[in-house]
Amino acid sequence: MLRTHRRRQTELRLQLGSAWVDTGLVFTKADGAALVPDSVSQRFDRLVIRTGLPPVRLHDLRHLAASLTYRATRDLKLTSQLLGHASTAITEQVYTSVFEDVEREAAEQAAALVPRAHRAAADASVPTSCPPVGTVGVKRTTSDGETAGQSGWGGWGSNPRPRDYESHALTG
Repeated sequence: MLRTHRRRQTELRLQLGSAWVDTGLVFTKADGAALVPDSVSQRFDRLVIRTGLPPVRLHDLRHLAASLTYRATRDLKLTSQLLGHASTAITEQVYTSVFEDVEREAAEQAAALVPRAHRAAADASVPTSCPPVGTVGVKRTTSDGETAGQSGWGGWGSNPRPRDYESHALTG
């Protein structure tokens, strides 16, 4: 399609001769002059309405193209260069979005890294879940007879063993 467009543009250039404005741009007015961005956006808006598409801005297509390019290549630098950004930071923060299946895949890959263990029935002395943060764990009596508790995470000892805080979702 771009080659066809370029051929038509070349034909127009030849027809107009010295009246052709050589901007070097791919998409131009009929005389080669630069398009006015607001005019292009307004025309796009009218086409969206005419075709019955859901509301979408022309600029939204740039975000979509960036997201699809990044998803296809997983190359942030390439995506950034295609968008003409000076650094990958703006591309990463603004123009790429995470697709639901990519999020799910990442979560599954992260979960696969977590060690899984099945507790033996004989290990019933160890609690199977930890108390909520901020609840009292281990109670002890101070020298003046008052009860003191260890607040926060842990509470079954000085350092919880891995099996003390494994999730039921992970140990199945």
